[in-house]
Amino acid sequence: MDHTIKRLLMHINDRAKSLSEQERKALQIVCKWGCDGSQENLYEDGPSNIIQSSFIPLKLVCSFNNKIIWQNPMMWSTRYCRAIKIRFEKLTPDIMLEEIDYIKNGISTLKASKILLYNKTFTVEHKMIYTEIDEKVCNADVHANSTPKCYICNRTTKDFNNLSMVKKDIKVPEMLEFGLSITHIRTRLFESLLYLSYKLPLKKWETNDNDASIIKQRKIDIKNKFRMEMDLLVDRKKLSGNGTYNNGWASRKFFLNPEQTAKITGINIDLIKRFKVILETISCKYKIQLNKFAAYAHKTAEMYVELYPWCPMTPTMHKILMHGPIIIQHSIIAIGQLSRTVEKVQNKLIPLFNDDGADLSQTECNKQILDDLLARSDPLITGMSSSLERKKKIRFLIKETSEMLLPTESEMPQDNASSDEDDYDGEDSELSSDEN
Repeated sequence: MDHTIKRLLMHINDRAKSLSEQERKALQIVCKWGCDGSQENLYEDGPSNIIQSSFIPLKLVCSFNNKIIWQNPMMWSTRYCRAIKIRFEKLTPDIMLEEIDYIKNGISTLKASKILLYNKTFTVEHKMIYTEIDEKVCNADVHANSTPKCYICNRTTKDFNNLSMVKKDIKVPEMLEFGLSITHIRTRLFESLLYLSYKLPLKKWETNDNDASIIKQRKIDIKNKFRMEMDLLVDRKKLSGNGTYNNGWASRKFFLNPEQTAKITGINIDLIKRFKVILETISCKYKIQLNKFAAYAHKTAEMYVELYPWCPMTPTMHKILMHGPIIIQHSIIAIGQLSRTVEKVQNKLIPLFNDDGADLSQTECNKQILDDLLARSDPLITGMSSSLERKKKIRFLIKETSEMLLPTESEMPQDNASSDEDDYDGEDSELSSDEN
């Protein structure tokens, strides 16, 4: 942490020098942290399991006057993602809990960093926010044995469509700090509606052997239509054999054109549009008007239950519609800035670094991988990158989304433009271009 803060202060050279003595004694760095695992092709004998813990600095502020000294311009990118620990093991609930406890114990021993630079002393407190996680990590941390179980209210899928039962049933309030993993939510909502469409002719969730042929043919028809009409691969395994093409990029294309998606799947177009608005709202870097968002989310839940009472909500759909507002309320900054997972993306860099250490021992090779990851995310080096200054593509928010946002006048771009998603080196970026 001391090294990261020192390099950051060197990056903001002039601003750091201009701070008063009182401001230098009251600095605070806000970071988000987490861990995740994936399979990557490290060696010729096949894919290897990787677990990585990391943190991302979000902003450096002065605590007594709330002055923002520096703010991460690419909060959802791997550019500032600082690796803490790498393990070459398969991710299991026990190992995940071990990693979480390891990081939490380290955070509990953190003391304020005192950085001597420019003949001045900078005292920086640390605020570490535990949000860089997805559903399986949350379930592991709360010892939930079943993925179809909500880690916030402890309800299971059989209760999710009973809106009166789960509306305010918060059994594990400390889990609200996990935030919302935007890419995970977007992908799971996309899959939820996709799997719902497969069973529309039957209008029942639990099926038998006699229904299998109907579902299979329906699935083939829908997959072919997406491929032919939208150039979109859904529910297909990647050529590498690791995972499917159901990712963040596919889900964005799925919700981008609700009319075409509704025509192919047979799902109510208004429901798809409402999910599109919700996803766009939580992905923005602006504060959200909680009352409006809560009403919109609950109305969407009521619409879903009315249209498809035979199909229970998935845990992700349940979480965003029923608990989304209170999760957003507990977020210290805009939820869209806080909750994106990048460990899986950063894991994809490890095979690239591993190629350079072919003649080294395993220990030396692992050390070089960690050094390369830290060098790539060094604040001073990253801050010099010309890619941070590239021209952003402006995306315009739809009316329903802009009505639920509450940006400050200084933050609101002209004509409700948004460019958040273009700054994200996500799982569908150039690091995994085979998915396109």
